[in-house]
Amino acid sequence: MANSLAVTLIVVFSLLVYLILKGPILTGLTTLIARTRTKWDDALVDAKTLHRLSKLVPCLSG
Repeated sequence: MANSLAVTLIVVFSLLVYLILKGPILTGLTTLIARTRTKWDDALVDAKTLHRLSKLVPCLSG
């Protein structure tokens, strides 16, 4: 019983972290990067690197 509760809490926590990253944080970072004059950060947005990293973070936080 305790193990299933722990697994459920980890899954819920990871899902919340993913939704927070995918929503306001990723949108804010993308907007901020678009406003800078440097070009290397635009390449990160174009290659969807931040989107891929947002999928990795919940795995590391759980």
